[in-house]
Amino acid sequence: MQGNILLSIKNQLKSPLFILFCIAFVIRLVFGIIMYTMNGTSNFNDDWDYISYANNILSQGIWVPDISLLRSNSHLGGPGFPLVLAGLFYIFGENYLIVVLFNALVSAIVVVLIFFLGKEIFNEKIGIYVAGWATFYVLFFKYIPNVLKTVLLLLLFLLAVYLFIKETKRSRISWQSFFPIIIYTFLIHVDERFFTFFPVFIISFVFLDNISYKNGIKKATLFFLIVCLLMVPWLIRNYIVYGDRVVILTERTARFTDKIFGYDPMLSDYGKVNKKIAEFKWDESLIDDILAGKKVSGLKGKRYKGLQEGLRQGYIPHEFNTFEKWKSDFINHWSPLRLKAGYVSTGFRFRGAWSLKHNFTVGTSYGLLLPFFLLGSIFIIKHKNKYGIFLLVIILVNTLIHVLLMGIERYRLPIDPFIIIIAFYGLYQIYLYFKARTLIAPHKISEISN
Repeated sequence: MQGNILLSIKNQLKSPLFILFCIAFVIRLVFGIIMYTMNGTSNFNDDWDYISYANNILSQGIWVPDISLLRSNSHLGGPGFPLVLAGLFYIFGENYLIVVLFNALVSAIVVVLIFFLGKEIFNEKIGIYVAGWATFYVLFFKYIPNVLKTVLLLLLFLLAVYLFIKETKRSRISWQSFFPIIIYTFLIHVDERFFTFFPVFIISFVFLDNISYKNGIKKATLFFLIVCLLMVPWLIRNYIVYGDRVVILTERTARFTDKIFGYDPMLSDYGKVNKKIAEFKWDESLIDDILAGKKVSGLKGKRYKGLQEGLRQGYIPHEFNTFEKWKSDFINHWSPLRLKAGYVSTGFRFRGAWSLKHNFTVGTSYGLLLPFFLLGSIFIIKHKNKYGIFLLVIILVNTLIHVLLMGIERYRLPIDPFIIIIAFYGLYQIYLYFKARTLIAPHKISEISN
């Protein structure tokens, strides 16, 4: 029996998936170390907010009762990633190379998960193809040298979707039913935007369950109740910290909950920031003041620097109407290239053109997939593949969220694994089509000769 176990382990070590995992981990780690060695913390921006939050968890405790001690807008983020970061700092000290190692490992695990999701929805061939592509997918490397939640989000969302699909295929509720619940709950405590998918998962339980709608309703009910229960501790913490106000997950959600519960939005820092931003009114008479670096009401930080850079390059902004804003955020969210600088989102956020290297690497790794993604989407709908349709719904909801809020490349990254999987399904359908033609052609020739 021991010999069989050793043989099984030996075979696993020789498997293409294990080889891809090792390659993915090594090249990500090497990339992360090289980039961090070259740049250090010079590229850190939001990173400092997460570092501040993590250090306050270590000094104040997990609940961080005094948010005034946090840097800048650190308190606006969810506690999930700072908690992981605090754990790393507690064990290894404030060593950012350890974070690079952590990100490289997490990103390599993403490659393995993409294989299993591709296999679960379509077949093993597609699974190994998408894992191979994901091993060298440029955007899965990009944030490894940073102290950001991006890489962890990529893993958690992919894992939540995979475990959810596995759960819909089970005949009854079991102890395994709690895995997608726990992962999803942690995910929304890392980034509150993913709470938008809560109703998507609940409704999809009903329609995707392999046994019956009734069985799906049972699973949906369990998912709803346990997720809500697991949200209670942080809800209570927020109620205490924010002065007897109901704040779900993070203060960013106050824009919705304040209206529901009748709170004055000016009680929150987020409300005050939004009010200051709303105070900014564009007028061409401000050009000289902005270029000179003078104080302008409602304009500061990254928005000020961006607008200043845009004006220096000769780009004059204007306030976008709703359609212009949605169009801009959609393009910004999905575009594989950025050849020209300009303003995005509200019309006052300046984005420069990408470098030749950025355009080439993203264009060849992500952009090349888009035609096949569209083709794969058509085949999914044509073949009525319910799990493929579920992925399309996930992608659509993610897009809508960021068209309404703000769309950038980094915010699309959590759905890139699904785009890759669907694209390779499209490629696989092309392969099957030409394979069928090559099999039919000789048969027709023999018929003619007879």
